[in-house]
Amino acid sequence: SDQAQHRRLRLGADLPAALASGQLFLHYQPKTRMRDRRICGVEALVRWQHPEFGPVSPAEFIPIAENTGTSAALTRWVLQSALAQLAAWHRNHMPLEMAVNLSAADVLDTQLLQYILEALSEVKVPAGSLTLEITESVLMHEPAAARRNTSSGSAAGPALKLIARTASFSAFMRIALRGPRRALCLGDLLNAGQLGALVEVDQHH
Repeated sequence: SDQAQHRRLRLGADLPAALASGQLFLHYQPKTRMRDRRICGVEALVRWQHPEFGPVSPAEFIPIAENTGTSAALTRWVLQSALAQLAAWHRNHMPLEMAVNLSAADVLDTQLLQYILEALSEVKVPAGSLTLEITESVLMHEPAAARRNTSSGSAAGPALKLIARTASFSAFMRIALRGPRRALCLGDLLNAGQLGALVEVDQHH
């Protein structure tokens, strides 16, 4: 409808300013260990409180961000905010882990992994404290263009953890990044040739 189209256009126009004006915030959803029910980490979930429309669901504004070219800025804002909070918890002797959701656009972002490494180094938290989560649909529809970006070099870098969420299980991958990293994106790590070696299924999640 015209009203729905107007809303989409308005949200797309307002999102860049929302990133800078405090309209976006993170909700931290606790994660517990199965064996003892203790909180071991959190998942960072982005929320938008629009000044006119009120709460806007991520299911609505994330696709808009992808279609308007704001996705990279949004993901970096989420990562920066989440890692700042994670660092504060670690300084207060709360060694929690942080999970951040990534979209299909993020998988194709050739600069994202380098940004994450630099952000981790800046806040001084272990790379293993950060988990990047993708959905089954990203795995299934990951385009061939992502595979064209490759990494090279031999110096081992920090280990990141990638979780692919599916309907029946979670597939866990530990990603050993190697440098120098040129145009490396997560799509490189999701091709069929690598999944068999990298994926370990954990049936408890």
